Amino acid sequence: MNILICDDDKHFCEKLYEYITDYFKKYHIKDVNISIYYSGEDAVSCGEVFDLAFLDVEMKCLSGTRTGYKLSKTNPNLIFFIITSHQQYLDEAFRFHAFRYLSKPLDKGRLYMNLKDALYVYNTRDKKILVDTKDTTFVIPASSIIMMETEKRNVVIYTTRGTFYSVKTMNEWTDSLEGLPFFRTHKSFIVNFAHVARFDTSLVYMDNSMTAYLTQRKYSEFKKNFMMYMDITI
Repeated sequence: MNILICDDDKHFCEKLYEYITDYFKKYHIKDVNISIYYSGEDAVSCGEVFDLAFLDVEMKCLSGTRTGYKLSKTNPNLIFFIITSHQQYLDEAFRFHAFRYLSKPLDKGRLYMNLKDALYVYNTRDKKILVDTKDTTFVIPASSIIMMETEKRNVVIYTTRGTFYSVKTMNEWTDSLEGLPFFRTHKSFIVNFAHVARFDTSLVYMDNSMTAYLTQRKYSEFKKNFMMYMDITI
């Protein structure tokens, strides 16, 4: 993962670098590269592709918001934070799809809470899943899976790329999808939160017009987890 810190305040950059480094050490997250630039122009022209960026909104010439917009041309999946002391900049920041904003002086607790959300989105967005059928093994993005359903001795996987018949059991799939935005609503169904259109106390309606059973005893847990997912991703 490539992380950018871009702020014309050197001391602030050093403090943010320290906090982020400590966070990754605490949770034993490796393969992280953190770059610091003191202007948006330098960050954009450096040639690096960033996955996560912390951008000061009030930099001279190229603002943090504009920097984030330009960097997202290189990586459309860029997750960027806007750093500001003034609320009036936030409308423009969110218009350019900033993930969150952080205030100065920096609140370590709030930084870590939002960093956790960003890493969740980063780790689940392009996760690849192996689907073993009787004849072939397919590699598909987790995000393309709409839902799974038990049908006789197979688990049918409905995706945006077609339908697959997996030889793995539903219990095996439940274990395989741990940590991803999926929920087992019923012994015979697993749904992807990203494709839920609506739900009631007995059914989950997916965006491909299919439905999955939702048991009454799981309704409250499903609703809680779905709302948490929506809070993180919207």
